[in-house]
Amino acid sequence: MNNIGCFSNKKSRASKTPEEIYNNDSSFSHIISQQQFDPINYRAISQIIFETEREIDMRTVIHIYQQLTQSQQIEHIDWEVIGFQNKENIKSDFRAVGLLGLLNLLYFMGQDLAKVRQIYELSTDKVQNYPFMLACFNITNLTLRLLNNDKITSQLINLHEEKNAFVALQEYYIALLKRFDERWRNEKLKINDFNVTLDQIEIESKKDIVKFIQKNGQTQSSINGMKNMNNSKKQKGGKGLNQTDFSNI
Repeated sequence: MNNIGCFSNKKSRASKTPEEIYNNDSSFSHIISQQQFDPINYRAISQIIFETEREIDMRTVIHIYQQLTQSQQIEHIDWEVIGFQNKENIKSDFRAVGLLGLLNLLYFMGQDLAKVRQIYELSTDKVQNYPFMLACFNITNLTLRLLNNDKITSQLINLHEEKNAFVALQEYYIALLKRFDERWRNEKLKINDFNVTLDQIEIESKKDIVKFIQKNGQTQSSINGMKNMNNSKKQKGGKGLNQTDFSNI
C-alpha cells in the first residue's frame, strides 16, 4: 500500500490547498515540506473531514488500530478498544480536529512507537482507563488553540532550526501527550480527572513553552534539542524529523 505520510523536502505545489492535495494524492508529503507547511496549512488539515467511505482514511485508522493493539485485524473492529466514543460512526469523533488528529498521532508513532504503545496501555487499565483516541484528539485541539497566540507560537517554531512549523507543532503535541501520560500515571488519575488534567497541562505549557518542550518533548535535552535530533539523523544518512516515513499503510 502507498504511504500517506513520507515527510520529504520535495518542493510543494503552492497553487493547491491541503484539501486539494489530499484528494488528488496518496500522501501529505507535498504540503509538509519546509517551503509550504506553515501554521495556516496545519490548521487547514484540521478542516479536512474524516470520511469512512474514503479508502485512505480507513486504511490509516486501521493501521493505527493494528499498531496500538499489535493485531492484524482488519474487519469487525471494535473501535472503543482504542478509545473512540462512537463505535458505530467514528467519523463523529473527528469533528473538532479532522484528519489532523490522525496525522499527529501517526507522527508520534513514527518517532517513538514503543512510547505511544506504553501510553495506550495505561489507557486500557481497569482502574485508570480513559478513551485514548479522544485524549489524542483533545491534545491535537490544544495545538490548534496555541495558534491563537502568535507570541508563543513564534517561540515554539523558533526552537526548530529550519523554522518548520509542522515539526515544531508536532513536538508540542508529543510533549503534551507525554505530560498527560506522566501525570495520569504518577498521580493515579481516573476518568473524572480527564478534562481538568487537559486544562492544567495546557496552562502549564503556555507559561514557558521552551521549558515545557525541554522537559517533556521528544528530545528532552536542551533548547537545541530539535536541531540536534534533526541534524544527527541527517548526518547518519537517516531521516530528519520532517521526513518521518509511515510505511505499510
